[in-house]
Amino acid sequence: MINQKFIEINIDQKGVRLDKFLAKHFSDLSYSAIQKKIRLGKFKVNGKKEIPSYKILIGDKIYFGDEIYGKIGIKKKTFASDNLKSLVRKSIIFEDNFIIALNKPYGIPVQGGSKIKFSIDDVLTFLSSDKRPYRLTHRIDKNTSGVLVIAKSKEVASNITKLFREKKVKKIYWTVVKGVPKNVKGIINNPISKVSQNGIDKIQVTKNYEKKAITIYKVLETNKNLSLLEVEPRTGRKHQIRVHLQSRNCPILGDEKYNLSKEKKTKKLNFKMHLHAKKISFKLYQKAYSLEAQIPNYFLDTLKENNFTKYLSNNVHDIKKK
Repeated sequence: MINQKFIEINIDQKGVRLDKFLAKHFSDLSYSAIQKKIRLGKFKVNGKKEIPSYKILIGDKIYFGDEIYGKIGIKKKTFASDNLKSLVRKSIIFEDNFIIALNKPYGIPVQGGSKIKFSIDDVLTFLSSDKRPYRLTHRIDKNTSGVLVIAKSKEVASNITKLFREKKVKKIYWTVVKGVPKNVKGIINNPISKVSQNGIDKIQVTKNYEKKAITIYKVLETNKNLSLLEVEPRTGRKHQIRVHLQSRNCPILGDEKYNLSKEKKTKKLNFKMHLHAKKISFKLYQKAYSLEAQIPNYFLDTLKENNFTKYLSNNVHDIKKK
């Protein structure tokens, strides 16, 4: 190889697929291009050609040359890249030796995909002072704002993932919905599943009791046929809160996927989705974490413009910070 370089694998990186490791390290190459270049031997492990699914080991050296940057497979650069790095740094609400917590902004996906140009996952390396790979521990929807917990090592990520799996993480969301629930508080215990209708996949309440979903809600305030709710999902189904509230005829304001009524936009209704991960609590390494994120400006504006006086009078200090 010309101008041969190598990356040496450390303990936090062991066990990761070769193609996935390289896709994070070379973020300007597409995933399919990474796999192709591995198969062609443009990347070699300890001097030997490996398959894309090879699990890297501590001490492995991945060799490559400048020729990996050909015309094929280079992702289109986006002007948002530097802006995204800056925005993510500004979104940090907590940091210690184990985790970083963000108040994730509206409209930014957490993880990449075939139609996603940039995501939080793309900038995790830039948050790391020593370039060790930080890791996502959970997901929230692109158009949901709020607390997102990032682990600073593979071990921490595994422990937090285990806490989520064992339901030892308490999550509290705030949302503005259209309509007023029949009861000021309650439990929605309805299974939800993915259903395909006319070739479009959608989540909805079903009778498939293997896919149970439980959501607890409390009405904080109502006004002008809008309600501010505090919501706690006890299970972690995809789009669970959105589907459960829509099933009770209280769709989330701005949720274009599950809000079936098409109302005209007005000055007093902001049509960004009003779902915010307000707080996450858990215990890690004998330390109790309680991470809270302020609601975004557009959410606050909706409360102001629709005279949610109870909320506004009880949160004067938060409003001043905005």
